[in-house]
Amino acid sequence: MNHRLAITAVLLGAAAVGACSAQPEAVPPQVASVRTSDTSPPVSGRQAQERPRFRIDMTDDEQKALYDPYRKCMSEHGIAVRDPTVPKPPKDKLDAAAKACDPLLPLPAWENDINNPEAFDFNRRVVSCLRAKGVKFVEVDKNEESGMVGPSFGGPQNDQDSIDKGLKFTSKCEQEVAAGGYK
Repeated sequence: MNHRLAITAVLLGAAAVGACSAQPEAVPPQVASVRTSDTSPPVSGRQAQERPRFRIDMTDDEQKALYDPYRKCMSEHGIAVRDPTVPKPPKDKLDAAAKACDPLLPLPAWENDINNPEAFDFNRRVVSCLRAKGVKFVEVDKNEESGMVGPSFGGPQNDQDSIDKGLKFTSKCEQEVAAGGYK
C-alpha cells in the first residue's frame, strides 16, 4: 500500500513540476490608438467591435441598463426610442442614427443567437421544459430579422393561456436547461 502511495506522490510531483515549467500564455498584441479631442478613453481593436450581449440570467434592471447606451445614442441623434407620441423621423435621419448607434445595440444571449449552431437545440429543450410546465401551444422559432432563436407562444389560435404561461416560465426554463436539464 505504501508503494502505491509513493508512486502517486512521485507522479503528482512530476505533474506539478510540469505545470510550473509550462509555457506562459501568449499575450495578445497591443493595438495603438489615437486620442481625439473628445474626453472619452481611446477605443482600440477588439473593444471597438464588441457589442454588449444579453445573458439568460439577467434581471430586468440589468437588461434595461444594457440598452441605456443605445437609447442615449439614439436620443443624441434626435430619435425617441419607444415613444409613440413622437412622430416617426425622416428616413435619412433614422438611417444616420442607426449607423451611429447600432454598434451599441445589445446582441441576444448566446443561447438564443441565430449564429450559435447549438441555439436551436437549446431552445428545443426550453420548449420541452415549457410544455412540462403546462404551456400547451409553444414551438421553437428562428427569426432572421431579429437574429434570435426562441420559443413562440400561442400557436395559430393565439392561445392566451399559452402566451401567459410561456412568458412566465421562459426565463426559469432557460436557466434549467443551461444547468443541464431537459436533455
